[in-house]
Amino acid sequence: MALGDSYTWGDGLPESELITVKLEKLLAQHFNRHIELVNTGIGGFNAKDEWNQLNRLYPVYKPDAIIQFFFTNDLLATDSLNKTTNWQSNTSMWLRENVKFYSFLYYLIKGSINAEINTPAFMLPSDYFNLDDTKPGWVNFKKFTLEIRQFCYDKNLEYCFVLIPTLTILDSNYPYKEVNEKVMDFVNFMDVPFLSYFNLFSKYKPTDLWVSKENTHWNGFATSLAALKN
Repeated sequence: MALGDSYTWGDGLPESELITVKLEKLLAQHFNRHIELVNTGIGGFNAKDEWNQLNRLYPVYKPDAIIQFFFTNDLLATDSLNKTTNWQSNTSMWLRENVKFYSFLYYLIKGSINAEINTPAFMLPSDYFNLDDTKPGWVNFKKFTLEIRQFCYDKNLEYCFVLIPTLTILDSNYPYKEVNEKVMDFVNFMDVPFLSYFNLFSKYKPTDLWVSKENTHWNGFATSLAALKN
């Protein structure tokens, strides 16, 4: 069973290009038997949502193994309605959903910036910086990831954690460097199998990995790279 957000779900991709579909085929070839990889990803999900998803769907599918896919915005603090508590994110999201011209400019500018240079830190939510236990998103990520790991241990399930970086220029100026480092340290502390796609994707231009300039989720080429890496 794969837990995750819109990257796991496959925003903008046909079913054949989903990371779970490709992994399923590779695992079946490797073990020479039927493998079913259940995709439970939902756009906007974070570790708390994935924990709830696991509890809800485990009795239905009874999986042998769990893959938790992490993406940067998993650290955004959310309220009881699962909306981010950061005013910048909420304002931008409202404008993208309600003002078509703003939405067009937003994705055009965002795509251009992320393709050529990294987004300046001051334009990003504070949830991604100075990560400690004063940051609700960071606290919830740790709490519910530990819950997922404990669930797997209690049920004797294999568990692994996969980090998907934001698909901008992946170099020393990567704006989410602290996120990557803190998440990797935390997963190492949990002592579970861990995989990061940062170095894998750093060899390519961001636009090589996107669905389109308007949709910077990973495309079929990127999911093929990721599946082989797994």
